[in-house]
Amino acid sequence: MVLKYQYPFDLSHYDSSDGYNAPRAGGSNHRGADFNGFPEGTPIPAVAAGTVVENYRSGGLGWLVVLAHPDGAFSGYCHMYQQSPLAIGTSVTRGQILGGIGNTGEYSFGAHLHLTIGLNQSGATGGGSHWIDHTDPIQFINDRLNGDDPGNTGGPTAPTQEEIDEMAATKNASIVRDYQKENAGTLAIALVYPDGKAVKLAGNMDVDGAITAHVQVYGISPTNPSNTALRDKYASQLTTAQWNAFWAVYPGTKIGF
Repeated sequence: MVLKYQYPFDLSHYDSSDGYNAPRAGGSNHRGADFNGFPEGTPIPAVAAGTVVENYRSGGLGWLVVLAHPDGAFSGYCHMYQQSPLAIGTSVTRGQILGGIGNTGEYSFGAHLHLTIGLNQSGATGGGSHWIDHTDPIQFINDRLNGDDPGNTGGPTAPTQEEIDEMAATKNASIVRDYQKENAGTLAIALVYPDGKAVKLAGNMDVDGAITAHVQVYGISPTNPSNTALRDKYASQLTTAQWNAFWAVYPGTKIGF
C-alpha cells in the first residue's frame, strides 16, 4: 500500500524561490519546504497518518513536531508558535491539526511552516545527508497524493478518512458546541453532517483556531453572523440535554467525547 499524503497548504503558499536544496550562506542547503503568507497561529495539518515521535523546542527550528508514518517516512513541522499539545505516542490522522504556524527558532525570519520529510527520524529535523536521510517534501508528497489512508483509525464506529474527505467535498457541515461543557472547562465541539456523522474538532487546540481551520477547509457559512466571537459566529450552541439527545439519535457517530 502506498500511504496517502496531502500538502499542508495550497501550493500557492509554497516558496518555490527557496525550495528544497536551495543554497544557504556558509555552504549549507535548505532542507525542507517553506509555506508562507499565514498569520501566526494558523493551524497546521498533518500531511499523512502517523504517530508523534518528537515534540520539543530546537534552537534553530523552534517548536517542532515530528511524525513517524506507517511507510517508514517521517515528517517534521517546524517554527510553530508554541509547543504542540500532542504527546509523544499520539496517533494522528491525515489532516489532523498538530499546532500553529509561528516564528520560533533562530532559523526563522517570519511566521511560516518549514516542512521536512525525513527518510529516517534524524532526517526530519535536518540531520544527515541530502537524498539519503531527507528529501524534497514537495516531490515526495506529489508522488503520493493518490495513495491510501491506513483505514478507520477512529474505531469501528468512526468514519474513515476517505469518508471524511467525501463529506468535506460537499461543504455542508455545521459546527456544534456544548456551551455548558465548555464553560466547565471541557471541550465538546464537533463538525456535524446532515447524515449524522460527526468529527470532533482538535481536542486540546484553541477552539477558535480549530473553528478557523474547519471554516477554511469546509467552506462553512456563519451560523450566527451577528456575533463577533468566532466560536459564537460559526457554532450552534447546544444545551447538555440537546447534545446528549443528538448522540442518542446517532450513537455510532460519537467520536472522542
